[in-house]
Amino acid sequence: MGRKKFTSKVVRLVFKNYSEKNKHKLKNGQDPTQEAMCPKCNKTMLKAQYLGNMKEEKDKTWDIDHIDQNNENNDISNLQPMHPICNKQKGGKNNNKEEKHMNNNNKANQKNNNNVNQSSNNKAYNDTNNNRANQKNPNNKNKAK
Repeated sequence: MGRKKFTSKVVRLVFKNYSEKNKHKLKNGQDPTQEAMCPKCNKTMLKAQYLGNMKEEKDKTWDIDHIDQNNENNDISNLQPMHPICNKQKGGKNNNKEEKHMNNNNKANQKNNNNVNQSSNNKAYNDTNNNRANQKNPNNKNKAK
């Protein structure tokens, strides 16, 4: 499924609402009617560099993000500007890769823990058998170790 096309009115409204609510994040000299800080990375986005108007992404390009990650919920209170790369990292394909990576790491850690537990169990089993052998024949203490 492709990107959602928003009307220019919605695009302007999303940027305006967000920049007004977050103008305290701007540095001195930045114009809140033309600039806003990305909610994820906190770097500048320019109103004029909306992705829908651009042929290619630039450093200050932005796209519309669904705050609740529900692409069907286009209520204006659920929309905010965000860098395209930040938006992808927030809830796109990259997150699935990271999630799979985390799951693979967890599986590897669990496997390592199982191996350690199995080693510990084998050591405990061997120690128990050695103790039994020593109890039967006290002269074997040095041989068992």
